Amino acid sequence: MGGGGNINANITFMNYWFINPGIFYNARALHLFALWGGPALTIDPVLGAWIFVNSDPRKKLSFNLFMNRMHSKEANITYANFDPGITWRPTEYFTLTATGHLQKAHDTWMPWIDYGPLEDQQTGETRFILSTLDQTTLSAELRFDLTLTPDLTIQFYGSPYLDAGIFSEDKLVMEARSADWDTRYHTFSDAERDYDGNPLTYDTDGDGITNFELPEDRDFNYKQFNSNFVVRWEYKTGSALYFVWSNNLSHSLSDGDFSFGRDLNRLFRSDGENVFMIKASYLMNI
Repeated sequence: MGGGGNINANITFMNYWFINPGIFYNARALHLFALWGGPALTIDPVLGAWIFVNSDPRKKLSFNLFMNRMHSKEANITYANFDPGITWRPTEYFTLTATGHLQKAHDTWMPWIDYGPLEDQQTGETRFILSTLDQTTLSAELRFDLTLTPDLTIQFYGSPYLDAGIFSEDKLVMEARSADWDTRYHTFSDAERDYDGNPLTYDTDGDGITNFELPEDRDFNYKQFNSNFVVRWEYKTGSALYFVWSNNLSHSLSDGDFSFGRDLNRLFRSDGENVFMIKASYLMNI
């Protein structure tokens, strides 16, 4: 619940290149679902900008690029995206398309997987804790369509996905609707965390007894690859055979460190699932 606006332009040049730059501003607002069943939470103003460029799509080789960055000064939040794409059509019988996506994020009020309220172990009161998340996401899509004959075609789709995040700077929600950051949150100090040597427990009143204990393994490093290879043969008008190979790989760790080469190597060395299918259709003239 909130307001905002943007200013943007759409420009097509005489050579059929296209550009779309813009800026936007989101005013302070209430997020109804940030605390997953808790009270509405104030979110701070965000200022951002983007640009999209697309080359002449009539050419055999064309590309596009989308970039944006958004930042909240009060909340110290930054998101940046870089999304390139390329399309190659050397003939009318073959098309190759590749796209990529890279996002770097630093967010100071994020939940974790299986997030929920925590109970103060001394008072029994239900409270909400959020954390800072530093996250890197990298993905790509590759697809091609090849027509060998009017009756025989080959299609391929492949998509790797890498995502890693590290949680830090846990903070207790104090006054969820407050416009002031330091009133809204209490960021736990080193003393509150280190009193017993366990980085997942906090003593908020200094009596040496745990008030809150956070779940283990919040950090994540998840990798996935999905692909489909399809051969279609129309052996008779209206009737076709499909030969399909589907490959699915995944790998995960509770380690939020991102390393492109290492993570990709772990992904493609992991045990996967291969599915082979043959599908037939036949047109009956009745």
